[in-house]
Amino acid sequence: MRARFLVPGGRLCITDVTAVPDRLPSELTGPASRIACIADARPLDEYAEILAAAGLRTERHDHAITRMIDQIEAVVAVLRCCAATTAVRRTVRRSALTRFS
Repeated sequence: MRARFLVPGGRLCITDVTAVPDRLPSELTGPASRIACIADARPLDEYAEILAAAGLRTERHDHAITRMIDQIEAVVAVLRCCAATTAVRRTVRRSALTRFS
């Protein structure tokens, strides 16, 4: 089967759960894990083989994912700080805050 939906030079991005089925713990192989798309996840190499058989070339972009995770964690950290500061301002009297400044 050949890929028919991309123009030459076009790009397709796929994000999916990958796993080695034999290495999954038993609690991740039952019906609930099938609903969560874990039990039937394929190994990464198998995905690459399927795409290659369709005439597609694969590229890994792990660095982009790592950078995105770092950015999300930074935003969450800032939000935690802001939320804590807001909570303190709303629950502590201003006179108490100026006493310790």
